[in-house]
Amino acid sequence: MQHLATLASNLKRVRLHRGLTLSGLAQRCGIAKSTLSRMESGQGNPTIDTLWLLADALGVPFGDLVANDGSGPTEPGEFSGQGASVRLIERHDSNPVVETYRLALPAGHIRRSAPHAPGVRERVVVQQGSMLVGDALRPQRLNPGESCEYAADVEHLYGASDEPAVGIVFIEYPTDASHLHLVDQAIDWPDTPQEWEGARSLFHRLAIETSTGLTGSLLRLRHAPKDSNDIGEQVIEHVGLRASDAWPIYCVAGHDSHDAFWAVVPLTTTSAFVASPLEGVDDILDEARRLARLAESPFLPDTSVRSEKHRHSPYIVLDCLTSEVALQRGDIALPGTVTLEAPFNRHATSQEAEAFSSRIDVDHYAAYELVHPAYARQMVAMAEDILAFGGDLATGNAMDIGTGPGTALLMLTELLPRLRVTAVEPDDVAIAHLKALSKGQERIKPHHGDFLALATPPASQRLLTSVGASHHFNTPFMLKKCQELLQPGGLLCVADEFLPEFHDRETRLRALVLHHSAYILASTACLERADLRAFTADTRSCHDDIRQSLCLAVLEAQRGLVNEAVTRCRSLLSRLNSQGLEQAAHCPLGVFVRFFRLEMQAMVAGFDYEVERKTYTRRFLELARFNGFELLHHRRVFATTGTDDWQGGTHVFTFRKHGGAP
Repeated sequence: MQHLATLASNLKRVRLHRGLTLSGLAQRCGIAKSTLSRMESGQGNPTIDTLWLLADALGVPFGDLVANDGSGPTEPGEFSGQGASVRLIERHDSNPVVETYRLALPAGHIRRSAPHAPGVRERVVVQQGSMLVGDALRPQRLNPGESCEYAADVEHLYGASDEPAVGIVFIEYPTDASHLHLVDQAIDWPDTPQEWEGARSLFHRLAIETSTGLTGSLLRLRHAPKDSNDIGEQVIEHVGLRASDAWPIYCVAGHDSHDAFWAVVPLTTTSAFVASPLEGVDDILDEARRLARLAESPFLPDTSVRSEKHRHSPYIVLDCLTSEVALQRGDIALPGTVTLEAPFNRHATSQEAEAFSSRIDVDHYAAYELVHPAYARQMVAMAEDILAFGGDLATGNAMDIGTGPGTALLMLTELLPRLRVTAVEPDDVAIAHLKALSKGQERIKPHHGDFLALATPPASQRLLTSVGASHHFNTPFMLKKCQELLQPGGLLCVADEFLPEFHDRETRLRALVLHHSAYILASTACLERADLRAFTADTRSCHDDIRQSLCLAVLEAQRGLVNEAVTRCRSLLSRLNSQGLEQAAHCPLGVFVRFFRLEMQAMVAGFDYEVERKTYTRRFLELARFNGFELLHHRRVFATTGTDDWQGGTHVFTFRKHGGAP
């Protein structure tokens, strides 16, 4: 039937737009994966309640699933449930979105409806019979021609008396008014030198306030030029605030659906490599430590002549650190292993539920993750800790957990060249890259398998490491397995991203927006120090879309507009996925745009709690203590949120299993 085919097409389209797998959608709505698969094939006959569950889980209006091309079905179909039947009559995609349905109830029937999304309202007009409608605790009785309006974000009901009843139901979805809560001030675009003189003090006040503690500011610019780049250039010309200046902020000019804007958010840094006690241990580690310290002070010039020789160094860790330091100072110098226009050997995405490659483009991860801020710094910190607390463990055997494509582990073995590592990786695509990278590397032995199911004798390991993988596991079970495999006194070193502290779903979503956006905006702030005009217009447009959208999303998240921020980020990822970015990058800016897409994939997967299950640092420490680990050292090597070093960012933990020295 046509309406089932329409539903099948819409359901798959909306699910993919949200970036959800069938398994992820099943987890969100409580409907079996097999049932969802049949629905996307046009099979089955879902009830009204099933459709509402799907609409709420996907965060879309009911009509997005049942309407044909968003304007109503050409062959209207009825959906039934609990004896009631519903038919979509029309849909208006205005602001607010309004949908109109015909609802028919058999005699004596009462249909209860679960709460819809916050802000949804309904109005019922009775055409035939008598109906009981509204809030389930305070329903109203209506006769033909009568109507009532009520909030539908609480449990509500529709009931018929002793005869069949028919009514028209109008569903109104909440108006998007978030832009009204973002604006700190609004001015007309300055056209004369005198007007710019007056505006300059306002721009500077917002910049100073954000530099000294505000979480961000937004200035609306009425009647501004249509070109966002023109806005930014004129602001720099008349106001200053250049990216090359020593302002610890990031300024973005752009347009959204409401008007032009100028936004500013703070930048953060760390001090993880100050006064290291291990100077002089090893030439490579010494130089890596120097570069890591320099990366923590991006306003200081790199006056060392040694940095230039590390460009395209045979040591990936030095090459990566040198590129990060250079980028901070306005030189887009990619690591030598990041190649442009190289044909991609695309691997089939793993079909295993919760596989890394089911939500993350692992081929791109292997190619472009090296430009992630602090990617090499975390390995320097881990190597230091192994030497400081492990003694001869740096010259023995180790096991790495969830190695991924393997670049981070290769850096560790460069810093600790006498270390021999068994690299355990479950994902089909990641293990293919790991095997290719480690070919000819005697220090790395890949093992394709699930760490939690690993048949390794208990208390057989002296050193376990994990980089960027602890949040892909059931973290408590991962720590329990580590405790089982380590000898008493053995070390566990974990480098990973951790969110700012959260306590419920809304604050977790907020944390995800702020955390992942920070990595991207830190990179775009550095890119703004370089001349981007040499890159193609399409690539620059994509880059502008990312930085403008995320700057607004950060301000929304900071000001409690979490749903709006999440919607903006989902929409951004959808646009990126439609830009052909799955192809290889042709220029350095294209490399960063593809890295940004990877970061957005991780953010959205985190929204859905699928594959990405990040926790926060103090909870991770608590989970480790549950499993008998003693914290030896902790540091934050990149800050995404907060001034407290236990807040969001990239962290390195070193634990010892209770029971003696290694």
